Amino acid sequence: MASLRKQATGVSWQLRLSVKKQRCVISLTDLSEAQANRWKLFVQAIADSIRL
Repeated sequence: MASLRKQATGVSWQLRLSVKKQRCVISLTDLSEAQANRWKLFVQAIADSIRL
């Protein structure tokens, strides 16, 4: 499952997910909340396909 959180600086978003028991963190800079959520959905779909 992917989760999204705002960085402490307030400039970027942090996308966290776990794939095959490995945690991954992706920094999304200069995006609106809607754009960051869209990226979260794309990455989650890829992670779900890896788990199959």
